[in-house]
Amino acid sequence: KLQFLYLIDGRCAQTQTMAALSAFDDLIAGSVKPWVESSSCWPNGAAGAALVLQAFEAQKAFLEKALSMKKPSDEEVCEMVGPTGAMMEAIGDFEGTNSKDATYSAYGKVLVEGAGAFSWVLEALPAPHVTESGNSMMYQGNRIIKEQKGKNDAHCKWVRDFKQILDELAKYCKAHHTCGVAWGTAAGMTAAADSGAAAATGGQSVQAYDAYLPTVDKFVKASEAVAPSIGAAAKALQDAFVEKRAFLVAAENHSKPGDEVFGACLAPIVAKMEAVSDAAGKVKDRDLGLHAKAIEEGAQLVTWVSVPTTVGQIKEVQSSVDYNVNKIRMQKKGEDVHMNYCQAWKDLLLGLIEYVTSQHKQGLNWGVGKPAMTVESLSGGGAPAGGAAPAPAAAAPAPTGPPKPTAPKVQPKKVELKTIAAQPSVMTVKIPKGQARFEREMKKWTVEYQVGEPGNLKKIELKEDVDRSQVVYVYGCQYMDLDIIGKVNSITLDSCKGCHVSFDSCVGSVEITGNKDGSMVIRDVLQTLSIDKSDNQSVQVTQACVDAGMEINTSTATNIDIGFPEGKAQQIPEMFVSRVQKGNKIGTKVLEEAA
Repeated sequence: KLQFLYLIDGRCAQTQTMAALSAFDDLIAGSVKPWVESSSCWPNGAAGAALVLQAFEAQKAFLEKALSMKKPSDEEVCEMVGPTGAMMEAIGDFEGTNSKDATYSAYGKVLVEGAGAFSWVLEALPAPHVTESGNSMMYQGNRIIKEQKGKNDAHCKWVRDFKQILDELAKYCKAHHTCGVAWGTAAGMTAAADSGAAAATGGQSVQAYDAYLPTVDKFVKASEAVAPSIGAAAKALQDAFVEKRAFLVAAENHSKPGDEVFGACLAPIVAKMEAVSDAAGKVKDRDLGLHAKAIEEGAQLVTWVSVPTTVGQIKEVQSSVDYNVNKIRMQKKGEDVHMNYCQAWKDLLLGLIEYVTSQHKQGLNWGVGKPAMTVESLSGGGAPAGGAAPAPAAAAPAPTGPPKPTAPKVQPKKVELKTIAAQPSVMTVKIPKGQARFEREMKKWTVEYQVGEPGNLKKIELKEDVDRSQVVYVYGCQYMDLDIIGKVNSITLDSCKGCHVSFDSCVGSVEITGNKDGSMVIRDVLQTLSIDKSDNQSVQVTQACVDAGMEINTSTATNIDIGFPEGKAQQIPEMFVSRVQKGNKIGTKVLEEAA
């Protein structure tokens, strides 16, 4: 039976390899070669573009070998990527020669910056690396577009087409090499046999998780280099990730159980989260407080299996971790050990987002039509074959007696995981809590601590005795739908999550501060909108807002989408370029690809 499974796994692997190579061939034939042919639009362009094509061909030869063999030693990998590296050096030499002509120096820099994407074969997270190279390339590319727009449109198209090639390369990496080069996917039956019993018990999502786990191992090593105590805390976090693997294996082979059993099955993960907090709490060196805090916050990364908004949950934890990591970057700037720790955190977070987006975007994938998961079904799935991650510590003992109505809660050090009957489980968010309040005091409407659930927003309607002299203050609300009928003076939304607000018009301004995952609909007109320290907000404006020239002020705000009439939408820019100017001044402009 196992031999049959290995054979099937081998055939699937060969199919995946053919798909990966075919997709790379399509990229070269469909995008790279036509771009090379158009590169004669500027002097030396054809020669420079030909070097890029040769780099793609060298990378194709590398992939043909890599996808048919197990990953060799680091020295052998470097030898295999040698031809690609040689072409990257050739592009660098070309740029040096081309830079002598000041008129076209930016063109050579575009090629050099873009060629940096070819080193994705050495990255743990290829797609983000390629995307970053493409963005760096567009710094020079936008200069060319700005200078040549309306004069030599072929030059502008040349830049945009090269950017499109890099975008397609990033998509290719995300689809076929999510967590690094997919070594040995064509090894067929031999590779499947070497993977041991894990190949039989772990399907596609578990195998993808196994490919991600080495990123966690690298994080542990980077943490150990900082201090033994930080290494111990990181090791506890790794144990939680390994424990989650057992859960993933069981979920893949079972259907989702009832809430009571589901809560009991989460107990081992919760126990590991508590161990992370305990290990982080043992770090006594004040100089390492931020390192320990980041790991303690990171324990929540394993909880995405309990929520329907899996990626959103991870990004929420990412924000908490990044807060501490960015402080480390500022305080320890120039110290390689700490910078490596920060980079390892970045790889761990982005790798997990890549994995969950590709495998569990709409929630944890359960085995449809299979027996329901039980506590006993969790045994034996902790560590991947080959010892890539340490064997998990003993799981928490199975509960005896009648099951409890909710999942276990661990009170110490902010570790909490819970499920809600008949609704998807919701993780506790860091917003204020208090007594629900909805009332008017003189000219101020106060809406506080109103709490609903995702997909079942708590509806609040404000329509009686509303006039233009009144202000509306909304604070600490979750998953609420507030409808304001009439014209008011101003509206403030402070520290809310998942709230929808709609209103007719506002005489003064609307302020959104410290909000996440919110939306707003303006039915008539608004003059000024301010958004501060907020993420993932959408605002629908009317033609009256457009005609009035509505002003939007943002500060430390990300993923802000403005919806226009007739279904069009645009995101508020987040990238800027600043230049030092004469007179000891800084000039700043929005950095975005020219239309």
